[in-house]
Amino acid sequence: DLTEQGEAFLARVAALDADIRPIFDRQDGRKKTLVKLSGGHWTLHALSGHISQISRASPDAMLRLMSATDYLRINHREAIIGIRNQRPEKGGLAGRRTGIIHFAGYAVDTSVRGWIRVASKAPSARWLAAQQDADIVIEANAPRLAYDLARQGIGKVVLPCFIGDRDPELVKVHSNIADLRHEQWLVCHDEDRFIPAVRRVLDATYEALASIARS
Repeated sequence: DLTEQGEAFLARVAALDADIRPIFDRQDGRKKTLVKLSGGHWTLHALSGHISQISRASPDAMLRLMSATDYLRINHREAIIGIRNQRPEKGGLAGRRTGIIHFAGYAVDTSVRGWIRVASKAPSARWLAAQQDADIVIEANAPRLAYDLARQGIGKVVLPCFIGDRDPELVKVHSNIADLRHEQWLVCHDEDRFIPAVRRVLDATYEALASIARS
């Protein structure tokens, strides 16, 4: 018989296993594997434009997109796939580098002086908070809200270049910020990556992220 600690551990393992078991899809009557994909706000915003291709490449997967500033623990199956800003260092995780991400300051035109600060723990928010000479004109609690304010001419905003460079209503008013430049990695549990549906999502997501990073 299992001890009380053993019973608790077995229950935890069963809960983790349930996270990646097939689920019933009411739309087509088939069972699909739930694949929880986590990433930062802007990464998933850009990736949303490629979701139809990812879904077509992995018809046996039910995608759940999870936008989070804090890392969801892949080794605990809080997410099955994570888009991260560094190579995975913990054991049991596998990673694939997708490219380099750059950040810069954007506004509607070069006459805009003040900054819009996002009240969060994101690296871009911490960078702006560390700029002692930055004139903060307004704060927002969400990246998308800060972006919308910048598009109205309220102030400058720090954005990943794959977002700012593609917006015809914004121009780059601050050069690329070296302190925010980072690698991007697609990370998965070393065992889960061999599940067919997860493998297909990984491959299709890699192609999409690599395309975004190159553009």
